[in-house]
Amino acid sequence: MKIFFLLSLLLSCFAAPLHSAKPEKNSDPGPDPKVRRQYEIKIRDAASAFEREDYIHAGKLVAEAETLWPGQPPTINLQGALFYREKKYPAALEKFRSLIEKDPNSYTGYFNVAEVYLAQKNYDLALEGFGRILDARPKDEACQFRVALILALQGKKDEARAFAAKIPKIGQTAAHYYAQAGIEFIAGNQRKGDDWIKQSELFFPRESSRQLRKTLVDLGLLQK
Repeated sequence: MKIFFLLSLLLSCFAAPLHSAKPEKNSDPGPDPKVRRQYEIKIRDAASAFEREDYIHAGKLVAEAETLWPGQPPTINLQGALFYREKKYPAALEKFRSLIEKDPNSYTGYFNVAEVYLAQKNYDLALEGFGRILDARPKDEACQFRVALILALQGKKDEARAFAAKIPKIGQTAAHYYAQAGIEFIAGNQRKGDDWIKQSELFFPRESSRQLRKTLVDLGLLQK
């Protein structure tokens, strides 16, 4: 899921979602440097396993990371991501909301809460959540992509197309093309949707759009 889940989201507390977030602030001085390093390696390996969809191994590593340094945002985020993948949405929401409790400015927390609402088909709350991020980050293409899809899922096809058209064609990601593709898939226009994805590959390597594709797959709009 970044739950997007993008690896960059899952590692957002260390490095610059679903697309990247800046490191989460953490006032906890933490353990001694050796244990801290062990924790960082463990949580990075867990995020890598999650990205490979090896969720069993990721869960094991997350548990080990939690033992090394309890209650850290990267661990909480991965716990929530694993719950999301298990479709345990209330548990995922609890984890992501706790990120916001730790840091009221947590991009990752707000993004992933909205992502859960999208998975639950609670489109009004999902739209509100992604809209809130766009108020602060109007050029966030991951949120723009999702807002366009949500509008289409709400039956607002013209509004969705108009919104998607404003996403840069040559931006940081292929969000413009995948938003247009998703809108066409929702409208039942499979060929038009496929054409939008093919257009995206003229400008963006297919691998760079993996998380955009995954979102369409999660919404049942595209085959894995």
